[in-house]
Amino acid sequence: MVSIIILAYQNNYLTVRCLDSIQAHTKEKYELIVVDNGSQLELEQDRYPQLKLIRNSFNQGFARGCNQGAWVAEGEYLLFLNNDTIVTPDWLTSMVQVLEKPGQIGIVGSKLLFPDSGRIQHAGVIFINRLPGHIYYQQDPAQVPIEQETEYPAVTGACLLIWHHLFYRIGGFDPRFLNSYEDVDLCLKVRQLGYRVIYTPKSLVYHYGSRSPDRHRHDRRNLLLLLQKWKDCRLLE
Repeated sequence: MVSIIILAYQNNYLTVRCLDSIQAHTKEKYELIVVDNGSQLELEQDRYPQLKLIRNSFNQGFARGCNQGAWVAEGEYLLFLNNDTIVTPDWLTSMVQVLEKPGQIGIVGSKLLFPDSGRIQHAGVIFINRLPGHIYYQQDPAQVPIEQETEYPAVTGACLLIWHHLFYRIGGFDPRFLNSYEDVDLCLKVRQLGYRVIYTPKSLVYHYGSRSPDRHRHDRRNLLLLLQKWKDCRLLE
């Protein structure tokens, strides 16, 4: 079973749209874990029979909220999904199939496109001069080579599949990060143990991106934390 963990902070309509797309397009056995980070999310629980709803009295941030969901998850796999996403047919099956391949694969990420423009939001994360960034960001997917399964240094936490036991082993997301770069840090911790991080184009998810208020407030601080934490590590090269 896959535990799908969604962190929600305001934008109730986006969360409902995301959950409806999961119901429509997910063949795998799954449970839904929604962590409401203090926004009084309104959900019809009868509409989502697999739903576990965790309510926080205030916004605890992405890392802590996702960790909360993971600690109550019962699935063999954990799938972290942003609430401003819309999944498509076979999105999850494709990811599980890659994770189960031989070759010490620890994390799998999806192809993410902007729903309005159809341009690339995520097709893997690379490091240039030790700084992380999305490869082919905002480019036309028909003009760049993104249709091949590829190993990358990291993938985005907007749609990220990881073994449950591995997430537990590395201690989950580092709560010192506040709403950015905790996904890159997670991938580095997994790679440090000898596991691989894989991007698969067969899993297509549409992602609006940065819809939560003050989403990028702590980006500079988080980047400095990432660089300091991994300053002596060659995984950033």
